Amino acid sequence: MQKSKFYIISHTTFGLDPRLWKRVTTFSEGRQLNALPKAYLQDLQAQLFTNFKAQAIANNRFPFHAEAKRAARATPDENIETLKSAISKAKSRLRQIDSKWRYMAGKCQLQDDKKHLYTKYNFYSFIEDKAHFETTLTTLANTPDLADLISGLAVCSASSASDRMGALKQVTPEVKTQVRDSFISVITTTLHSKLSHRLPLEVDMAELNLQAIAKTLVDTNKHNKQDAAEAAFYDKAKKAGITKDKTQTLWQLITQRRTAIKAYRNHIRAGNDEYALVENIGVKTPAEIGIEFQNAVTALLSIEEFSSMLGDKLQPKAIEAANNQLALILKEHKLDDTQQQAVLGSIKDYYYNKYAYSYYYKRNKKKLNQKLSVLLFYFEKDYKTLMAGYGIDIDNAKKNKSGKYEW
Repeated sequence: MQKSKFYIISHTTFGLDPRLWKRVTTFSEGRQLNALPKAYLQDLQAQLFTNFKAQAIANNRFPFHAEAKRAARATPDENIETLKSAISKAKSRLRQIDSKWRYMAGKCQLQDDKKHLYTKYNFYSFIEDKAHFETTLTTLANTPDLADLISGLAVCSASSASDRMGALKQVTPEVKTQVRDSFISVITTTLHSKLSHRLPLEVDMAELNLQAIAKTLVDTNKHNKQDAAEAAFYDKAKKAGITKDKTQTLWQLITQRRTAIKAYRNHIRAGNDEYALVENIGVKTPAEIGIEFQNAVTALLSIEEFSSMLGDKLQPKAIEAANNQLALILKEHKLDDTQQQAVLGSIKDYYYNKYAYSYYYKRNKKKLNQKLSVLLFYFEKDYKTLMAGYGIDIDNAKKNKSGKYEW
């Protein structure tokens, strides 16, 4: 490694001890000083030169010189140790910067040509005494590429933070994107603030309290969804002909059921189910919650009101089941289009009512079986009458093991 002009001048001009100079150069070569930014290294050399110059003045012709008095308080050994400490910190800082960049570049698509700018700015902004490098820092801060770099750093940091956040595991992609965009905005503002104060472009995620930001956005979205669900429920009930008072009571029942189920899950999740099979566990079980809810609903709504509320769910199932049954019937009997539509409508009505009863009396098996038996009896009676009108006698139709006609 070629010796710096500063060392050569200080040695030849003031006749410093060659052994002391050898200690300096050996140290410099061993530490590979060329890894440090040129302007920083030159500043250290200038400081060392100034100290040696003052020492020479003190030892020669100007014992009362002001510089000599300051130098008298620091021996050459102390000057060298100061240089060693400064260079050690600088090289450690470079390793940290390089490690940080490689970590982010591995997770995000940061442009390699921005690494030099990132390293240079973060190195100079780390130095405690920035007065020597104010011009350098100002030039770097005003570089257009630095604004692009900050945008890339913000996106990278925000994406990394959101990916690690457990609170976002169960949210929709839309909510996760909203949280990520909010993180980007906060981090970008923070980095620009650091840039204006000539501080390193690094962000402590804990200080930004991103967890609280995410929780607020997730909770807000959840409340918005609940509000939208409630509004949709009230609109659906109104179209079904349910009174406002009944709708309000029904929504309260749904909310209470949701709360009770959540309490049960939290109870079990906490490990409080050791004696669940032999004694009261302190919270309602899903079966108990379901029975209470169903009893309250059947007491509030008639079967007609109930089926009107579930029309959008019952109709598709009834149509699918009716089409399947008609296909079986057509394998045994020949019907024209008009006859097929009539038979299909009768079967669809049967299944619609069957599914309505099944939901309405879900927790009352005895009542459900009674209703389904009556429903099937009248359907089969009407079905035989309908088919007889088409000249098809099904009086001798075989019944399966459950007592139901094989249509």
